[in-house]
Amino acid sequence: MDNTKEYIICAAWKRNTQYPDMSGDLSKIEIGLRHGDIFVKFAETLSLEDGAMGFLTSKGRFVSRIEASQVAFEAGQIDERTAKWSEQLAEQLNKIQYIGQKPTIVVAGDWKPLASEDLY
Repeated sequence: MDNTKEYIICAAWKRNTQYPDMSGDLSKIEIGLRHGDIFVKFAETLSLEDGAMGFLTSKGRFVSRIEASQVAFEAGQIDERTAKWSEQLAEQLNKIQYIGQKPTIVVAGDWKPLASEDLY
């Protein structure tokens, strides 16, 4: 392990704001091996807002799923195929229409959101 690099340590999920914060940012999240594990244990306390699911890094930072993809790629934890949208996947995703939501355009080569399953 290269101590100069930042690594993804585990899945993390922000708590619902109705629950009291202790001190520091890490007291505002739940952590686990996978996001599904966190949900099963702490469903009633978790935020369901966009950006609530993310990852904890070796530097103690909570990062979004997109930033986690960048960190994991730069640390050698995932390959480019896992980290970025391929032309074929971007094309398929862009054909999907979301009812009641504005579709997001995905460009080949953009970072994909990291899934906890991508790491293990």
